[in-house]
Parts: sequence; structure tokens; C-alpha cells
Amino acid sequence: MAQRTKNGSYNKKGSKARPNPDVPTTWAEAMRRFLAYLAGPAEASPYTYDHYRRDIEHFEDWWKQARPGQPLRLVELVASDLRDWKDHLKSQVIDKETGRTRKPAAVNAKLAAMRSFLGWAEDTRFIIEAPQVPKRVKEARLAYKAVPRVEQNRLLRAVEGKRVKRDLALVLVLFDCGLRVSELCALKWRNVELSDRKGDLAVWEGKGGKHRSVPISKRCRQALRELHGNDWAPDDPVFPSRKGSSQGGHMTPRAVQKLLERYCKPLGIKVSPHMCRHSCAKDMLDRGNQVPTVQAILGHENPTTTMGYLTSSPEDLRRAVERGEEEE
Repeated sequence: MAQRTKNGSYNKKGSKARPNPDVPTTWAEAMRRFLAYLAGPAEASPYTYDHYRRDIEHFEDWWKQARPGQPLRLVELVASDLRDWKDHLKSQVIDKETGRTRKPAAVNAKLAAMRSFLGWAEDTRFIIEAPQVPKRVKEARLAYKAVPRVEQNRLLRAVEGKRVKRDLALVLVLFDCGLRVSELCALKWRNVELSDRKGDLAVWEGKGGKHRSVPISKRCRQALRELHGNDWAPDDPVFPSRKGSSQGGHMTPRAVQKLLERYCKPLGIKVSPHMCRHSCAKDMLDRGNQVPTVQAILGHENPTTTMGYLTSSPEDLRRAVERGEEEE
């Protein structure tokens, strides 16, 4: 795809080029071809594909309400339309009971999807020049929400008590290896290397389809070894679905979330797969590991993302105040 400049527009080779007369310019056809591009040449993950599809469809739904009777045509889209959509995204109430609106990150994600779609449309000559997509909504950087060590131990004890090997290995991989839930669900036994003293997970399903090798902790190696047994094939899923047919036998991200909810509900705590990833990162940094080391394990593209785990959480601030009071 074309390269973005700092102001969000696209560099164009041969900016005087006219639209390709052989390319249909309807919104529906452009959407169909863009999604085919994501699934094909772009090699987008299923997660990215689904979110881009939903975010662009959201714009189409908004257009029908905001511009009644006016057909949505890609070639007639202008920057003011996108600014109006951004204002709608910021102000729309998505929870009527609480009056809650979207978080800046959610608004920015939808703007990013539209930016990619329009950039692709320009690059493929559906349109001469993509309209300017509004800038991101600025937000204060908050500490990532991690699972406190006490709650981690309570959850692990509950999982151990059920004596389900798959569940214990799954929770330990989340807490100790910091995999994204999509990466965890995609693991096959050929991606797992185990020995007495070390082990590694070959992760191929990360963002952008990049590969990385993630070390396995001692307790995680033990849990995987017990789960492994002798009856397996290289392409068997490490964490199989109970139903066996979904995602080629693999658990789905939603199934992992439900598994955690099942164990956490009796404990009165809330833990998501991504909170486990945050906990892994924060624990590694708290133990004195360097940012580049943690960045490599988590597969972050930018070290700034990893450094976000160094931000003090509300719990950290409360503990700091309480210690100060005790010393007086």
C-alpha cells in the first residue's frame, strides 16, 4: 500500500494518474475488493480483517442515517464527511444505562481502518486522491491494567484444584509467556520445543504475521509436558476445543475468555486474556528486565508500547501513599 506522510495523506507515484476506467467505483465493490486484499496479498490476521470490516461498515451505517437519500459514493467522499463521522464517534452513547461514550482508542481504531481503506482505494486507482482522514483523538497514557499478584495466585490455585491439564497449561502460558490470545489459540505442538532445562514457543500468528521465539518458564514447561503426553501429532492444537470442530480443533479467543470467566466468577475477580499479557509484561519489568528484552518477548513493534508498562497504575499510587502514612 502507499506510504503515509506525517499529516496522514498518502504519497502517490504519478499523482496526475486518472482513475482506472476498468475498476468499478461503487462502495460495495470497493469494500469487497479491499477485504479480498486484506485476506490475500496483505495477509491480515482474522482479527484485523474482522475489525476493519466492522469499522468500515459502521461508517456506511452512519452515512445512511446522517445523509438520508444520498447515495454513498467513494469518488464523492470529502474530508468534511469524515470529520462529521469522527464527531459522531466521539459523542455517540454506546451504553444507554450509563451514558458511556467511546474511548479515544476505539475512535482512533475506526479512523485507522478508514484511513487504510481510502489509502488502498487511492493506490488501486478507485479514486484519484483520498480525502484527508481526521487526526487521532489525543488521550492521556494510562497504565495497562494488570492482574495483581494476589489475584494471579488465587486464579492459579482454582485452576490447579480442577486438575484439568489443558486449563492449567493455558493459564500459565498466558501469565508467563505473555502471548496474545490469538497467538495462544493458534499454537500447534510443532510450535513447542521442550527440554529438561529450557523450552521455546515459535509464534507465527503475531501482528503482521511476524515470527518470534518466546521462552517458556519452568512451571509452564512442566504443565505443557504433562499436557503433551504421547498421543499427539505435530499439527494438533496445543489447546484443543472441547467441541473439536471450531477453528480446526483449536480453541477460539472467545472460548479462552469464557474459560477464564468460569474460574474467576466464584473468586469475585475479573481477568481477561489481555490482562494476563499485561501482567506478564509488568512482572518482567518489575523483576529488573530491560525494555528491549521484554519488547522482544511480547513482539512489540515499538519500544514505546513496552515502556507503557512502566507507568504507575492507580494501585501503585495508593500503595505509595499508604507506605508514606505508615512511616509518619
